[in-house]
Amino acid sequence: MLIRILLALIVIILIITARYLFKNFQPFGKMLASENTEMIAEIQETLQAFGKVCLALSVLGLAVFAINHQTISLVYICIVMLASAIFSIKLSKKIS
Repeated sequence: MLIRILLALIVIILIITARYLFKNFQPFGKMLASENTEMIAEIQETLQAFGKVCLALSVLGLAVFAINHQTISLVYICIVMLASAIFSIKLSKKIS
């Protein structure tokens, strides 16, 4: 029961994050980068790519929510955490 609630929250957060990144990737990229236009473009590409990953993970999360199997749910949560860590590392490398 608790895992299903967690899955529902993760899916909702992923959908909101994907929508935000698709809609506001340009100002967010300009805010993170200095005046270097090449760096701004790279950060914006990273943000768009993560938006696509979030959208794909949210669709996958809906399928996992429907399956309702504990092991599959925990593997899905690990995959979401891995995707978040990879995005954080990539973004931090591009910013610095």
